[in-house]
Amino acid sequence: MSLLKHYISKKLNPVPIKFKTKKDLLDHFKKRKNLVQNHLKIPELTIIKSEYLEFGCNGGENACYFAKNGANIHLVEPNKSIHKLIYKNFKKINCSKSLKRVIDSDVSKFYTKKKFDFVIAEGFLNTLEKRNKLFLKLTKFMKKKSILILNYDDIFGGIFELLKSYILLTLCEKLNYDRYSENSLTLAKKLFENEFKKINTSRSFYAWWLDQLVNPYASKTWSINDLIKLADKNKLTLYSTSPVFFDGNNLKWYKDISNYRSVSKKNNNLFYNSWKKNFLSIIFGSEEKKNSNLKTNQIQRIEKFSKEICKFISNPKRKINILPLSKTFIDFLNASSKKKLAREINLLLKYLNYDFEPKKVIKYYKNTRYLQYSWGSLLHYIAFIKE
Repeated sequence: MSLLKHYISKKLNPVPIKFKTKKDLLDHFKKRKNLVQNHLKIPELTIIKSEYLEFGCNGGENACYFAKNGANIHLVEPNKSIHKLIYKNFKKINCSKSLKRVIDSDVSKFYTKKKFDFVIAEGFLNTLEKRNKLFLKLTKFMKKKSILILNYDDIFGGIFELLKSYILLTLCEKLNYDRYSENSLTLAKKLFENEFKKINTSRSFYAWWLDQLVNPYASKTWSINDLIKLADKNKLTLYSTSPVFFDGNNLKWYKDISNYRSVSKKNNNLFYNSWKKNFLSIIFGSEEKKNSNLKTNQIQRIEKFSKEICKFISNPKRKINILPLSKTFIDFLNASSKKKLAREINLLLKYLNYDFEPKKVIKYYKNTRYLQYSWGSLLHYIAFIKE
């Protein structure tokens, strides 16, 4: 089964975008402008008369932002039942002429000789079995100096949401609840709904529960290091990210080019070094004043811990096993002045795995002062330039 088939089987639109009123349109375009121009550093001026190719566009709402700024739009959407909505949305914004093609295909089957200025794949590429190969395929559709934009669930920024999923699924397994059942949803609301309402999100609690907490595909995380390795192989230069963390040029003179952009690999390495320095902020999804001084092997151990959680989420038929808590992750939290959070995680997993009483686990989680408020930065955007 693919992520698309999962959504269709559950009748789920994971992130429904309001696109009915003028206010809805204005709000959506403001958010896209903030992402594209302020975070990804792509000026709207560069969009005019560009050729835009997007895979898995859903209702095409994000492509509408590019159409409004003068792009010619080519969309590849395998869910044919949603094609009518795409045409309707483009008509709504008076950009029907900008919509050049809507193709019933997916990225693995699509082929064209045409090259594009922007190639976009949001919300699915990290979930595919052959994602590395398909990443390379996307680059084949790019012109020289064109931009590839992806998003993905980050293996580090998603640790706390993955932990929430592990907590819920372990409770469901011990209570003999199916992960998709009404009992599971009720339990999730009891645990997480109050804090979920306080975060800035465009989807309902139900959609988050079904798409994140109990969805096996939520385990298909990626990392910036994975993507940089792919970029290095394909002569792509990492251009920008969201969340923004790159500070490789801070207080440097523009003529100092010895370490920057002489080749893509050097530039990509500068990005990775900035990312490591901001590792604590990535984990918590907010600006942390303290720099992270982790060694590569420590980062790898924390990544292994996150992957262990993903294993439990990935297979609905497999029983949840005891999660081996990472000493490196706990040491990292302690060294980052997060000792009380580390203690809460330790105790909760103890109650969940060794001293199990459902009411006790739920009560303890609801009384945590740090864990229930920790969310991280799960969804990351990344843009590459083809040199």
